[in-house]
Amino acid sequence: MDDCIDEGIPIYQYRNFKAMEGTMQREQHKLGINEDVRFVFVDVPPNVIDKLRLSDSRAIREIDKPKRFVLFEKPSRFHEVSTYQSQLMLQRVLRRAGVCRCFLFAGSALEPQKSDTKQKAADVNGYLRPKYVPNSVAADWPQIVMEVGVSQSMPSLQEAAQFWVEEGGVNMSIVLTMKFEEHRIVLSAWGKDARGNFSLVDEMVAQKASSSKGYVVTSDTQALAFAFETLLLGPPSSDKPEFIAVTAQDFTTMLNATDECFAPKLDRKRPKRASKELAKPAKRKLSWGMTEQPTLESISCKRSSTSKLRRRR
Repeated sequence: MDDCIDEGIPIYQYRNFKAMEGTMQREQHKLGINEDVRFVFVDVPPNVIDKLRLSDSRAIREIDKPKRFVLFEKPSRFHEVSTYQSQLMLQRVLRRAGVCRCFLFAGSALEPQKSDTKQKAADVNGYLRPKYVPNSVAADWPQIVMEVGVSQSMPSLQEAAQFWVEEGGVNMSIVLTMKFEEHRIVLSAWGKDARGNFSLVDEMVAQKASSSKGYVVTSDTQALAFAFETLLLGPPSSDKPEFIAVTAQDFTTMLNATDECFAPKLDRKRPKRASKELAKPAKRKLSWGMTEQPTLESISCKRSSTSKLRRRR
């Protein structure tokens, strides 16, 4: 089984498909607002893995046929919102560079390995549209990948980033991970160093400001830059930038938008009308001995009661 599977994740022994489905349903009831549900099945036959891949691929985050295990994940509401806002952030970055139309985004899509024995799904996948992909490059791998870690550990996120960098090859231009820690959020860019080894390229760190202004980037790095030629698999035209960058403002805008989705909503209901008792004028004693001024309503009530007495007589 994978060495970077987080501690505390439930591990179940596969017995049969029906028992497996029952376990999956029980685990999904544990889902919280901020906590993902993640669990692993081991000793899963390859034909069952193929069946799962066709029927419930969105819940599968990783499969490994030789090791016979499947990792499932049901993201929390916070995870889903932060993932969606991350995708919007990347689309804004590409739109600013004038190349957003060249990409198609999808989430939680299992990506193939060459041997088709191991697959992994990222939170955000950005695919270069087929007409922009050279014939020498496989079109089924994304160019942009982002993993969002809410309850997932940093070593597990790093292992996922390494998979994308090493297996994606020339396709993998942007590999990002975002880890929500207790007092800070870390946005990391991953790639290969001069020797071709997997390494951390750079990272930005944001923290919640003490005032009500939202998040601020506290790291020295204020932008994560990526070469246009690497991302688009070709040199830029004269009207396109040499680098495409995720700036500190892009990062904090995304975090603030995520926070706003969970901010307490103001009560916009119409204010209740004052009760009739409070609405009545204060009683005042009048010169003729009555305690309050007679109204049309009270006069009509008196007339109706008088008429009823006359009928009875």
